[in-house]
Amino acid sequence: MTVIRSSPARRDNLRRLLRPRHIAVIGGSRAEQALLTLRDSHFGGAVWPISRSADQVAGYPAFRDLGDLPQAPDATFIGIAAEPTVEVVRRLAAAGGGGAIAYASGFAESGAEALQQSLAEAAGDLALVGPNCFGLINAVTGASLWPLHAPTPRVSRGTAILAQSGNFSINVSLSQRDVPVAYNISIGNQAVLAIEDYLEVLIDDPAVAAIGLYIEGVRDAVRFAQAAQSATSRRIPVVALKIGTSELGARLTISHTASLAGADELYDALFQRVGIIRVDTVPAFLETLTALVRLGGRPCRRAAIFSCSGGDSGLAADWAEEAGLDLPQPDTAVAERLRMVLPPFCQISNPQDYSNALWGAERPLREVFGAGMSSAVDVGVLVIDSPTEPVTEPIAATVRALASAAEATGKPAIVVPTLPENVSPSTRAMIAERGLIALHGLDDALLAVARTAEFHDAPIPPAAPLVRLRPLRGTGVEILDEAAGKALLAECGVRVPRGFEVPLSDIEKTADRIGGPVAVKAIGGAVAHKTEMGAVVLDCDGGAAAYAAAQSIESRLARHQVKVERFLVEAMVPRPAVELLVGARRDELFGLCLVVGAGGVEVELKPDAALVLLPADDAAIEAALRRCSVSRRLDGFRGAARGDWPATIAAIQAIARFAMANDDRLIELDVNPLMVLPEGHGVYAADVLIRWAA
Repeated sequence: MTVIRSSPARRDNLRRLLRPRHIAVIGGSRAEQALLTLRDSHFGGAVWPISRSADQVAGYPAFRDLGDLPQAPDATFIGIAAEPTVEVVRRLAAAGGGGAIAYASGFAESGAEALQQSLAEAAGDLALVGPNCFGLINAVTGASLWPLHAPTPRVSRGTAILAQSGNFSINVSLSQRDVPVAYNISIGNQAVLAIEDYLEVLIDDPAVAAIGLYIEGVRDAVRFAQAAQSATSRRIPVVALKIGTSELGARLTISHTASLAGADELYDALFQRVGIIRVDTVPAFLETLTALVRLGGRPCRRAAIFSCSGGDSGLAADWAEEAGLDLPQPDTAVAERLRMVLPPFCQISNPQDYSNALWGAERPLREVFGAGMSSAVDVGVLVIDSPTEPVTEPIAATVRALASAAEATGKPAIVVPTLPENVSPSTRAMIAERGLIALHGLDDALLAVARTAEFHDAPIPPAAPLVRLRPLRGTGVEILDEAAGKALLAECGVRVPRGFEVPLSDIEKTADRIGGPVAVKAIGGAVAHKTEMGAVVLDCDGGAAAYAAAQSIESRLARHQVKVERFLVEAMVPRPAVELLVGARRDELFGLCLVVGAGGVEVELKPDAALVLLPADDAAIEAALRRCSVSRRLDGFRGAARGDWPATIAAIQAIARFAMANDDRLIELDVNPLMVLPEGHGVYAADVLIRWAA
């Protein structure tokens, strides 16, 4: 698919689409339902149905043709078939329309790539949503272009949800959860507007407090990263529910780097780079957005949790710890206040089990909640299940007590059932009326609060944009032998063992010249993985032993029909503190990515690696290593020698610089192992594999 570049005019038109003064609606039954949605949403602007046969549609006076409208509409819902949609879009663009919803399917999703390309070309600077989409719900102004009954309460500020699935957008519109949705946009095939276009506009919208993305993939990773980073730098959180697997960047690979840098891992690296919060389930997606919006920028790491059940308190304690929330225990003064009101058999703790003895007792519960929230905590959390209608008085009294405590302490308070369905609509309404926050499902709720804390506690991501790759110089592929690869890296400052590339006849004198134990290796593209093929012998003591080792290698490779003409003879590296893998890989969407983690034979047994996209600063590289368990050995696990961290970071940066300087040739690179010596003694690249465009 041809990439449609962003333009200032199209961004302005997207703003018109989101804040329209007038809306045109074209089509049959779907269009009529969109009109009914506009009416039910109490949109205050002009509404212009277009119908060739009816004088009125859904109570609105109709026009016969686009050309009969008083002026070019800011927004248009197009609910007709695929092919005539193209012509309507062309006319709207020519007339100076703002934006449009292309509802029809039958484009690229069904194989009609040419028709979708015609649609994109017809749109010009029109802000076109879709095709193959459901439209948008606008709870800010009521300008909803949505062909389904979806009564949406107005909000002055909330989350914008962008979904590559129309059905997901519908499900969100039907949700009984309490996420405040400002915009719910089904973005469809993205023939014109892609995720990054929406991000660039939404981050400037004062009604947007958070952004939720339900995505299969991005079209332009560089623009996406820039837009997402702009959002997070302005403290507008972005939450992503990334689904599916993809063949983005897939190609024949020979290296460990490529096998560890799959598409999903690349998305993880991208999200980490720009501060996007990734979630794995729909409930977690909605609850995280709710917490981010409702809690805003207020601290929420330290929580006081209240329940009338020891079982619920135990669950809350476990899930809070797993999520990363802090549960400060009551200090002496708070404990004394609690003892004065709690039954004598209650243990003073956080989470606080106030027992069924205080069930529905508003005054003592107000004291319990007030005492607990007066301590060194940021937020109060009440665990209570209330599925019955109407609201029972004990539930109402408990909620009132929490609201009073929140007002007295000036701290936000959350009400959450253990099971997400265990809260009635009336209870939800009462919670909102009292200024409390309703979350759903104790495990998801606590994780959502923890993610909110992480976002607001995290430093603003540094401005380190991704870089577009230069085209490869050639279409052929060359595998550089180890000697050639090491020579290239040595020029960039990576330390390699002292060694020489020689024929079999020169091995003995070369080993004696180096002195001490040496390694003997066959070199050449046909022996990329030397250990597996028996093409390397270590710790050869003296020239005679090195020569015998080379003969044995030659015999083993002959059984694989591989002829060896040259060998690499190197000084043995001192015993390392740890062996690492450092690799670089080219990906057409993400650019260059760096893989760091456990190296040597461990990469085959139990992958332990992390990705970072290039360019990357020292802090990002260290953070990637810290995500790997091998970092514990770098730190000197169980009294072992600590590895040389500064030299490790410097060597990885040198490898990264080499990759970026050669992005028009490099396909993939492995340094395995990068042998990290004890602190103060540096590192060595013990083996290098480079796949290169030729």
